[in-house]
Amino acid sequence: MVCRKCGHDLPEDSLFCNVCGSSQTDIRNQNDNSNSAKSSEPASGDISGETRNTEVISQEQTRKNKPVKLLLPLLFVALAAFAIWAYTSIGGPADEFIKAVDASNVVLAKEIFETKIKSEKDASRLVSEIIERSTSAYTQFASGGTSFDDAKAKIKIMADSVSKEVAEKSALPITLSNLEIMKKSKESFASGEKFMANTDYASSIREFEKVSKDDSNYSQAQANIKKLEAEEAKRLEEFRKSEEIKKNQQVEVIKTEVLVQDETLKALYPDLFSVTIRNNSGKTIKNYKVSMLAWDSNGYPLKIEVLFYSAAYEYLGVADNVNVLHGETHGVDSGWELMEGHRIVKTKAVVSEAEFYDGSTWKNPYHEYFINNYMGKPYMD
Repeated sequence: MVCRKCGHDLPEDSLFCNVCGSSQTDIRNQNDNSNSAKSSEPASGDISGETRNTEVISQEQTRKNKPVKLLLPLLFVALAAFAIWAYTSIGGPADEFIKAVDASNVVLAKEIFETKIKSEKDASRLVSEIIERSTSAYTQFASGGTSFDDAKAKIKIMADSVSKEVAEKSALPITLSNLEIMKKSKESFASGEKFMANTDYASSIREFEKVSKDDSNYSQAQANIKKLEAEEAKRLEEFRKSEEIKKNQQVEVIKTEVLVQDETLKALYPDLFSVTIRNNSGKTIKNYKVSMLAWDSNGYPLKIEVLFYSAAYEYLGVADNVNVLHGETHGVDSGWELMEGHRIVKTKAVVSEAEFYDGSTWKNPYHEYFINNYMGKPYMD
């Protein structure tokens, strides 16, 4: 220890300083009291350790409970909003109406509209639902997801169940009209495919051009148009060349028809497939062959049934020892005998080849074009 007065080092437990003689009793008591206080009191001073721990725990609980108290009002607001939405949306009369429509129950849907749709709010909600459902029905048909009849039935039920005013607000007449337009669009696409399969490119293009942009077939229709335009251009060029060849035929067909010899006695006087030719060769024709095609009243191809021959789409008729001079015609009021019930209404023919008295033979280059463009296909002029 040190003297509190002069600072000289002293032995422990000294009562007086051996240098200045000052008493050391007071300072020792103070030190003892100080040590006692340090060992028995918390570092905070006057507050006991137990009290401090209680306050810390209390503060922790306060911090945890405070957000819960703040969230409770927000939770009540959310629950109230959900309850309002549930009443006006899920369980409201508009929802009941739509359920009746989905069940195809027009009587119930009409009853709900007339008895439960009272407020402006309910009416507005119903209009929104109808617009959504009718638009969905139209879109599904346009995309190929449902049939025309099903889509129309869904829209028609709603139109029949509500007042004219609500139907017009919901655009139901317009939607039904658009549905009919879409039906025609899909019919045009199907018709275009049929014409394309029959190589009637011009008709096919006209049908594909009618396909609506909302139609799921629109992209394919546009692709077909581009393809067919190229094919049609090629076909027209071939036709132009064929017409030049046709004009320069050495032997040409000037008339074809079905000659009726008798209206009732077909077994004795059968109908004739008549072909009239003209000789433009400058030579005398000895023999010639005729390529013949036939169609029914609707313009669809028929197999030709000639007596004693098998039926075929192309019949090659032979005319022997005809002796047709240059510039003369042959075949008027004559022809090849047809089987009874042949159903032929429309005819076409071309001379495929001819043999002349000078020993030469002519094969018609137009015959190939004739077969490629007419045989087995719908009638074209």
